[in-house]
Amino acid sequence: MSITFKKFFVTHFPQDKKTYKEYFNVAFPIIFASILFALNNFIDNFMVTTINGGVAALSIANIWTGLLLTIFVGISFIGTSAMAQFYGKQDYKRARDTLKFRFIAASILSISFFVTGLAIPEQLIRLFSPNESTVVVELGAKYIRIITVSWLLLSFSYTYGAALREVGLGKLQMYASIITLSVNIIFNSIFIFALNLGVEGAAWASVIARVAAMVMHIALVSWKKKELVFNPIRLIIINSVVWKLMSRRFIGAILISASGLTVNLRNMLWNFGYPAGTIGDSTFQLSAAAIIGITGSISGIFLSAIPSISATTSIFVGWQLGQNNIGAAKKHSTQLKGFNFLIGFIFSLLLVLVVLTLPYMTFVVRGQYQAQLDLEGSTVNNVLITSEQALINANLVQTQMLREMQLTLIPITALLPTWMWFISSSNSVQSGGWNSRLSIIELATNIFQFSWLIFTALFISKFFQNSLWISVIIFYLSDIPKILPYELVYYKANWATNVTDLKPATTKGTND
Repeated sequence: MSITFKKFFVTHFPQDKKTYKEYFNVAFPIIFASILFALNNFIDNFMVTTINGGVAALSIANIWTGLLLTIFVGISFIGTSAMAQFYGKQDYKRARDTLKFRFIAASILSISFFVTGLAIPEQLIRLFSPNESTVVVELGAKYIRIITVSWLLLSFSYTYGAALREVGLGKLQMYASIITLSVNIIFNSIFIFALNLGVEGAAWASVIARVAAMVMHIALVSWKKKELVFNPIRLIIINSVVWKLMSRRFIGAILISASGLTVNLRNMLWNFGYPAGTIGDSTFQLSAAAIIGITGSISGIFLSAIPSISATTSIFVGWQLGQNNIGAAKKHSTQLKGFNFLIGFIFSLLLVLVVLTLPYMTFVVRGQYQAQLDLEGSTVNNVLITSEQALINANLVQTQMLREMQLTLIPITALLPTWMWFISSSNSVQSGGWNSRLSIIELATNIFQFSWLIFTALFISKFFQNSLWISVIIFYLSDIPKILPYELVYYKANWATNVTDLKPATTKGTND
């Protein structure tokens, strides 16, 4: 081992079991809770695999849920570091006011999405997949009309769930997530299989699960961290220092949200590049939504390690910066890069097992399989579908979908450890004084990737019709240059600063 590599390893990875244990104790509950959250989405998609067009409908409809969550991430981007530093220096009043600011912003957005979803659900589906079949549009609209209630509740559950993670109570959030997932599975089973409510049943199950999450998150914060509980009557009364800090950073929230939107709109562009009827035989009516709806749910489970980065950074870096322990903060931030890389590597190995076994998971495409069998006796393109031909078509669509799903997961499997590494850099920089400037970098790199996706989905895809996976791999090559600016800022910029060191002096009271 060369001296340079040894020095790099010593600097970037924890060197004792105690440090690994400290990081793991914070990260594991959050990773587990995030897996359960991702499983909620997977369960919804899995439960509707028996419904022809169900997966595609939920995939398109849930783009809107993803957009709302993306904007919440933008709000958290400017609030997480401030709250971590205020909390680390025991300035509970301002930590609470930071939470109030985040809740107000999230509530305004949730109400906007709620009203829009109720008013024009069909248009929301058509916007992201204009060439989609009537069946998919109708199913998606039914789902959106109900899931809008969940969007309202998200402002509560997301804000308080983030608070639990940021103050070191990730284990309690994990328990809440276990209950939420159980509620979702139980009511999905009742509504879809017992009551035969279809996609509407999946939506109502999600709403009930979100109610459970909201109640538990609020109750847990009230029980364990009373100093963060705010009086609703005094919701808009926020300390002037917090207003100043948040307003100064609000442009960062806008840029991060805009950046995140480019990520969530990827499915829309894939649908433009691969509309219904372009994957496999045109009579199968397969689109990118049908493939990515499932692979997105699967990969989401393994990408659940990513949310833990924000929490570990808040606790081990943000708290130290709030106490002006700059050296300790930088040491933790560097070691967390290596720790998170190892977590990503472990999850990649697990995802490899899924990739290898996916061709045998025929249950995830049974809706499309059954749809082909149901065509027996009908005429398609002036050809009578016999029982033998229906079975052949069913097997063909099953093989096509499973192969596409398997191959589109390969780039995610390969890149996951690298994502964990550079997202660690991003979160550390975000926790200090480069918050707003980092948002510009985030927006610029995601616009670059979005532009590359437009070129890939609308032009390169023409050379690979019937092979969505090739275009997906070509797109993910753009992640390689994307990493460079984050690493440059992390190692060269003076980001490790105490952003809460403002006048007037801090107050440690717990009353509004």
